[in-house]
Amino acid sequence: MSRSLRPIIAVGLAVVILLGRFWLRNSFDDVDATPPESTITLDLPVPVPLPELVPMPSLTALPPPRTMSPPAPASASLGGRLEVTTPVGDRVRLVVKSVTTGVKSTNPYGVDKNGTGYAVVKVEFTCLAVRGGTRGCTANPLSFRVVGADGVVYPSVIRAGMAEADQLSLTPMQDGQTQSGSIVFDVSKAAMAGARIEYIDIAKWPLAVWVQS
Repeated sequence: MSRSLRPIIAVGLAVVILLGRFWLRNSFDDVDATPPESTITLDLPVPVPLPELVPMPSLTALPPPRTMSPPAPASASLGGRLEVTTPVGDRVRLVVKSVTTGVKSTNPYGVDKNGTGYAVVKVEFTCLAVRGGTRGCTANPLSFRVVGADGVVYPSVIRAGMAEADQLSLTPMQDGQTQSGSIVFDVSKAAMAGARIEYIDIAKWPLAVWVQS
């Protein structure tokens, strides 16, 4: 290469370098430029007005619930005969014959809690009609109770040393059969005065009542 061309080539390279720098600068300026803002339009539905609320009518007072009342029990004085239907549907005739208070047990494990002895009620139980005719009437001592003049209820009890052979038996009976026996209550002499003897159903409603004169 001749010495006369060297200056020309050098000038040409300088021009190329300047043009390259100018092009690169314009390219970066285009990248950093903030894009123009765009507007997005959404077609929203037009709101529909809510209907006017109508007040609820006032509720009338409901009638009070109907309560079941027990049927009026048959009643009699001691010795009176009463015919009733047992809790299982059998038809029976009952008699409360007598009431004896202050009866002591002959068994040391059968001592009364009231301190004055037991009350022994003699009853007679007659089976008039067995429901279905396939089984017998049952004289259940637990169907009897004593209600004191103050309203306190005394259920029957089974106690040793209280002439067990005479206590009312659960042996089923057929039509026309009669059983007599005693029912024991842990009731003091004072509480037994003015008390009544009741024969009750499963709901503990009295079916028959005997009052002491």
